[in-house]
Amino acid sequence: MRGFFSSNKELYSDYVLRIQENNEPREYILSGFMEEFKHNQENKQSILKKDFLSGRINLENFRDEIFNLDQEGAHTDNAEENIKLLEDKEIVEKIQNLSIEDPEILESYYLLLALSYFHKGQGINDGESFSKAEEILRDIEKNDWYYYVLGTKLYFERNLEKLKAVLMKIENKQDVNYKILERLISSLKNEDNPKDSYQKVYSNSFTNP
Repeated sequence: MRGFFSSNKELYSDYVLRIQENNEPREYILSGFMEEFKHNQENKQSILKKDFLSGRINLENFRDEIFNLDQEGAHTDNAEENIKLLEDKEIVEKIQNLSIEDPEILESYYLLLALSYFHKGQGINDGESFSKAEEILRDIEKNDWYYYVLGTKLYFERNLEKLKAVLMKIENKQDVNYKILERLISSLKNEDNPKDSYQKVYSNSFTNP
């Protein structure tokens, strides 16, 4: 929740004030704020779509704005809305038309879509979203990021042997993603339930490196 309020300081001030002055239940206030935040983000996505389709902003600005939304808060806050925007029929059609002259445009689009699916998976412990991210990346590039996404997918599939093999393909052994996969392997060895354990394993990789 800290991530949510870090980019919504006015909401946080109102949140604290209502607790102090009105003694309203925290859960009730927070629920209302989350709905307001979601509504505001939907407005952002809608405006971004209109601006891009109208030509008010170019492709580079469009991608930058989506990435900025992805990085707000806890990364996962905007993932689902970003996916809806990126998979919108009108957006896809315009991206495809632009990619006729520059095929790399389509590749960068898919990389951003994969990132959004990955962060959606992190937000709701959703193995299907990790699988979708891996599927998108599979034919684009096989680098450390791809193997990290693949390893996370395999964790949710409880495929310990393949996960260990994927870990060996990551070149940067000092990267935090490598450390996360190591801990996911330990989690499977302990016969943890991935859906219940993923967030704890992931968080501990940063708080107890």
